[in-house]
Amino acid sequence: MSIPRVATLRGSCLEGRNLNRMDLSGADLAGARLKGASLIGAKLSQARLDEADLSGADLSGADLTGASMRGALLMRTDLTQAILAGADLSGAELLRACLSDADLSRANLSMTNMARTDLSDAQLCGANLFMANMSDAIMLDAHYDSETVFPDGFSPGLSGMLKRLQVGASQR
Repeated sequence: MSIPRVATLRGSCLEGRNLNRMDLSGADLAGARLKGASLIGAKLSQARLDEADLSGADLSGADLTGASMRGALLMRTDLTQAILAGADLSGAELLRACLSDADLSRANLSMTNMARTDLSDAQLCGANLFMANMSDAIMLDAHYDSETVFPDGFSPGLSGMLKRLQVGASQR
């Protein structure tokens, strides 16, 4: 299947489709139904996935750098080793998603539901988690820095997270 360089697939039904390693960079997939789709290693940088349903999809190793995923449904979605640097996931539903070893640096995760989400070994440096629901999230060895914004009352140290020191910063 050949997709034009900047595809408009807004609202399309692609449930259960095999889109592995497909280049969908910059594509407009807002509101698309991708439930259970396989997007392993897909290129979705700068793609628009606002309010798309990616529940149960496999996006392991996908490049979602700078993607807009506001209000997307990502329940039980596999985002293992995905690159979401600078992505906007504000208001997304990530219940029981797997973001193990994912790069979420500078991502906007404000007001997301990340209850019971696996964020072990994830990179969260500079991420915005303001008002995110992180109850029972697995955060073991996830990295954060002084620019990471956490929800009120959240303690990264008690969650098993590791603080990445700035170059030249002294260890406390």
